[in-house]
Amino acid sequence: MADDRSPVQVKFLVLGTGHEYQRYQRDNDAHRDQIRHKFGTTICEIIESERIELVAEEAGNDAAVADLLTAQGFPQGPVEPIAKQLSLNRCRHIDIRPPGDHGTDEDYEQRMLSLIIAEVREATSILVIVGEDHRMSVAQRLSEKGFKTESCQFLQPNENNEDQDG
Repeated sequence: MADDRSPVQVKFLVLGTGHEYQRYQRDNDAHRDQIRHKFGTTICEIIESERIELVAEEAGNDAAVADLLTAQGFPQGPVEPIAKQLSLNRCRHIDIRPPGDHGTDEDYEQRMLSLIIAEVREATSILVIVGEDHRMSVAQRLSEKGFKTESCQFLQPNENNEDQDG
């Protein structure tokens, strides 16, 4: 951070989700589309209620994601993440998915954390959106750095392939 604020003056809300909910992608799944709509509504509510100034999202390159979905049989052009679309005119949005090989989870998460910390600037309320597999670790790493951190889950499928709110 470029100023003299202590980390405890910056609040992070780490939201874990399934990556399949982060974009309005064309995958012919009406149930997922409903969940994506709810995800968008939830993001708007969080941005407003928590006065979010920065959304830091593990999203990846839009074109690369579109290419992957096309290769999986769902042709489409690049689609921006829902949170990026909704943060427009509300707050800053950054992509924290590190480029290149992911390496180990520990290395990957540390690189995400470095990208987040580098972009804090004057923000005091930050929403971090990551895949559910990274949520607890990213929240713990931020907390260990002295930041006030909360963590929650958004709609992860359970073993019965049903979606649940967390």
